[in-house]
Amino acid sequence: MNMRIAVLAVALPMAICAQNSEAGLFAGTWKLNVAKSRYDPGPPPKSETVTISSDGKVDVVSIDSAGKRIEWSVVLKNGVTSPVNGLNAKVTHKQLNDHTTVDDWNFGDFSQVGKALLSTNGKVITYDLSGRDASGRAVQNVEIFDRQ
Repeated sequence: MNMRIAVLAVALPMAICAQNSEAGLFAGTWKLNVAKSRYDPGPPPKSETVTISSDGKVDVVSIDSAGKRIEWSVVLKNGVTSPVNGLNAKVTHKQLNDHTTVDDWNFGDFSQVGKALLSTNGKVITYDLSGRDASGRAVQNVEIFDRQ
């Protein structure tokens, strides 16, 4: 799996979690729970840490299945299309309510949609990502992130 596909399938979903110009309930540090997550297609990353600042900045550090470190960041604002630093991508972020966001990812030749749901206790984010990858394969991932 090339890096671009791996990044899209794994790291991008977490960026969805920042809400408008303030991160609200999503702010904090989150770690991917690989054992509880599902990747179709795989393989999953070895690890991923996402830091969401109160201003909506999302920083992602991921170790892919081959052991390569991948880093990228984005500042998300409600209803705005933002460039992703470190990836050739743009994302349009929409906050549905305090616990739910939807992001439309555009990579030029393919796109994906992610939906983040924060648990009522604020300790878990479930991120559903669907669409196509750079090879045209269907993507249907469910990623689970635990608050640190």
